[in-house]
Amino acid sequence: PAYNSEDSIVEVLRKTWTVSSGKSWADFMRLADQFKAEPTLENYLLHRRSLGGSGVDSAHLTTDDPIPSIESELRQYDINPAIFSDVLDGNDHKIDELCLRLIEKLVERRALEVSGKSHVQTTWQAIPDSLIDYLAISMLEACEVHDLSPPSSLVVLIRERLGGPNPARHKQNMIDQNRKIAIWMAAQILSNDEKTSIRKIAKAMGLEASTVSRWFKKGEFEQEAKHVRGWFKKPSELKRKIKP
Repeated sequence: PAYNSEDSIVEVLRKTWTVSSGKSWADFMRLADQFKAEPTLENYLLHRRSLGGSGVDSAHLTTDDPIPSIESELRQYDINPAIFSDVLDGNDHKIDELCLRLIEKLVERRALEVSGKSHVQTTWQAIPDSLIDYLAISMLEACEVHDLSPPSSLVVLIRERLGGPNPARHKQNMIDQNRKIAIWMAAQILSNDEKTSIRKIAKAMGLEASTVSRWFKKGEFEQEAKHVRGWFKKPSELKRKIKP
């Protein structure tokens, strides 16, 4: 469609939507309003999938000023409400500062728990997960509303809350990668007509033999190493392929 400099952003969106989807602007707005009223997964999918929508403003928790309802709780855990106010206004430096503050609070809470104290969240000795999660989501929404890239501190904070720095799937990914490296190293040794073993490979990788042994079923290590060795006719070809 043709646009002119006098078109408002709403009019531009209206024309784009009508041309790209073949649906009316009223359909778009109806689903957008439906999601705004009830921001459920079902309504989000309905908006995104049924009409081919390019997205809808997903900010929900911070659409109204939330500070009065949590100000006292923020102060209780030594968090200045003014920082949260700046976060909602899209101050990227304050978003980073609030993330660092929350990470500090998590470290402090962990220290209390390690020292033997229990129920530190329910007895208000340490910041609760519910407040951390609410603030983290609010910062994500602020990033969306103000078109900001989430800072690394927010990524670290959310990662910590969702699964920690080393979740089970990541551990398995690392095992799978190291397992492949062990097989290729063993295949290289076999290509030189030398004997190999889990103990020899473990030493070369700086690991315990028992650790490497757990990656393989009985007889699997030798079988896999011989299989990989069989892909190459010359040792030099194998060496060029190996990237441990």
